[in-house]
Amino acid sequence: MASPRASLAVTLGAFAILIASCSYSPHFVSGLTQCADSPPLCPGGFVCDTAAGVCVNSLSDNDAATDATHGDAVADHITIADAGADSGSTPDAPPDTHGPDAAPDAGCTANIATSSDNCGACGHSCGGGMCNLGVCQPTTVAGVTGATSISVDATQIYFTSGTKILACPKSGCVVQPFQVDDMGMGGYSTWAVNVANGNLFFMSAPTQAGTEHDDLFECPLTGCPSPAPIVGMAMPYGVNYLANAGDDVYWSDDQAKKTFRRACPANSGMCDTTLAPATVLNESISPHLLAGSAGTELYFVDAAGLQKCPYAGCPGTPPVPTPTVLTTMIPTGVVAYGGLLYLQFGDTSHTLNGAIRTCNPIDCYAMVPKNFIANRDPISGLTVDAQGVYWVEDTNIYFCPRTGCVGGPRMLAVGLVPGPNSGFNAHPIVTDDAFVYWIQDAAGTVMRIAK
Repeated sequence: MASPRASLAVTLGAFAILIASCSYSPHFVSGLTQCADSPPLCPGGFVCDTAAGVCVNSLSDNDAATDATHGDAVADHITIADAGADSGSTPDAPPDTHGPDAAPDAGCTANIATSSDNCGACGHSCGGGMCNLGVCQPTTVAGVTGATSISVDATQIYFTSGTKILACPKSGCVVQPFQVDDMGMGGYSTWAVNVANGNLFFMSAPTQAGTEHDDLFECPLTGCPSPAPIVGMAMPYGVNYLANAGDDVYWSDDQAKKTFRRACPANSGMCDTTLAPATVLNESISPHLLAGSAGTELYFVDAAGLQKCPYAGCPGTPPVPTPTVLTTMIPTGVVAYGGLLYLQFGDTSHTLNGAIRTCNPIDCYAMVPKNFIANRDPISGLTVDAQGVYWVEDTNIYFCPRTGCVGGPRMLAVGLVPGPNSGFNAHPIVTDDAFVYWIQDAAGTVMRIAK
């Protein structure tokens, strides 16, 4: 039997998890929703009843002051923030401060430590995953197997498997996956699928005689015509798929030593290939080392470090106009999001310290990017969205809010086993408003976890 000290440690550990990121749920109900752990403890117009540990109408007879010491009822310490998994729903309307409170949400009577539909906060669903101590656990996306790369939009998950591009509802396949495209018996494998701006892009090689050359394809989400349209191609060796930004797609050609851009109108599935693509650089940029910003600038990394050029590019030899060097540091990946550049560092030989740094696109804080997190193992798969920053480190996936990694990152998944061609997966981690998705193992099992 466990000792009293061990039992107490388990209990305190549970409370420590529940305390993390405390806030009130968007499903707010006066007199029932618990106070947050740090100011503001309750929404405007409400105060914390320190005895009961719940938010109450400030116009009621209750005269409790807002608690700023956190030294009272246990209930004041066990509300977890809604991490955004219910962001597709509409928050409850503000309570009527001049009349009786509405009936409480049914979910608010659930045990937020174990309820998969109310995990950590009322209305925060784990989407089929289990809830442990108020934290959602990873779950397998049913019916998705053999995946070599993945992408998601508002309703579907898209994945490459062999010569095919397949799609299923994000909750999993209950019937056979929808086939977006198949390169055919004489075709080559598909990889690096990416849904951007209502269009689907992927890498493969067309049926051909002689040396395989890898091309960049684009299709409507409803299915590819036959043959699938080629956005970018090169002979004899093929192209590198780099990035999307707004209507634009970027790729590079190692043989020609150039980097290109083409506009692909939203939701069209058909780029205008009658026009020659724009040459934006007279050098071939490697995958993960270029980021666009939807019509303003483009950012890239080469031996000179992180640089930027105007949207039109810096073609010519030497480049004209001359690229602006933002920092001489050489990251292994760059992501543009929310007015910042996020840079990943570290290599498999551990000659570089694993880190994520941020950089403003004007002067990169006078050419000295700021540390977001440092002193880590090599970082890869850097992904940024409205909720946070995600990355792969060793065989684990980590997360921190975009505001920073104070207190350390949250581990989302463990034990990732790279597939045989994992380097072809352009986006090892993909996200939507509610979930994080990844390929777990060499068998192509896809998993997700609620944010």
